[in-house]
Amino acid sequence: MQVIKFKFTHLDLGLQHSADACSKDGDRVEIKWIDNWTGAPSSVCVVANTKEVHAKSNTATVSFITNSQIDAQGFRMFYSEGEMI
Repeated sequence: MQVIKFKFTHLDLGLQHSADACSKDGDRVEIKWIDNWTGAPSSVCVVANTKEVHAKSNTATVSFITNSQIDAQGFRMFYSEGEMI
């Protein structure tokens, strides 16, 4: 089964106004995919200490949404494909 591995080497999304990582109040990185095993849509909003996200799919969408306050450096991410064991 295919998996996409996202590795974050830098993650600074600025001041978060909510405990909800998907809150529309601040900058956020959201990763969405359709799970290869269940066929269900899956998503995750990345939080400050996230190092890796594994999407159980061979396609994924990464969205960076900003509140345009220019209060942070953003993020640096690398991805690779792999097999789920």
